[in-house]
Amino acid sequence: ADTAIQNTSGNQSTTNGYITGGRNATTGRTNQIQKYPFATDANASDAADLTGDRAHHGTSTSSTHAYAYGGELNAPDVTNSIEKFLLASDVNATDVADLDAAGRYMAGTQSTTHGYYGGVNPGTPNYRIAKFPFASDTDGTTDVGDTAVYIYRAAGAQY
Repeated sequence: ADTAIQNTSGNQSTTNGYITGGRNATTGRTNQIQKYPFATDANASDAADLTGDRAHHGTSTSSTHAYAYGGELNAPDVTNSIEKFLLASDVNATDVADLDAAGRYMAGTQSTTHGYYGGVNPGTPNYRIAKFPFASDTDGTTDVGDTAVYIYRAAGAQY
């Protein structure tokens, strides 16, 4: 029987959906990147790997790359790393930059130029909305505003 995975995050290209990371009660966290096609009803395949096991992370997608950031490595350890993988081929992710703070339970989304996330949670919920650029793999993020209420264990939307 298959083992259930929870606390994953998702990305998409124009042709495929992706499920990244997650954890299960038996084996712990996973670094798996699963891919499934939009054009046909088919099972997901194990397409590539994140640089390490991660769960409760945020995701954003540019026109060429998928990004996974923050999240838990092993509870309660959280990370500030930003990883990306190419949408055009099944290649492993690379660690390209760092958020300005480690956190988990963030809601990720994007514009055409930046990845956005809200609710970074190093220990308690917060109001933060921040962004990082797709055009350069540079450390740090820019605060851009606040949410109307505390964000905790949120989900994001992709375009």
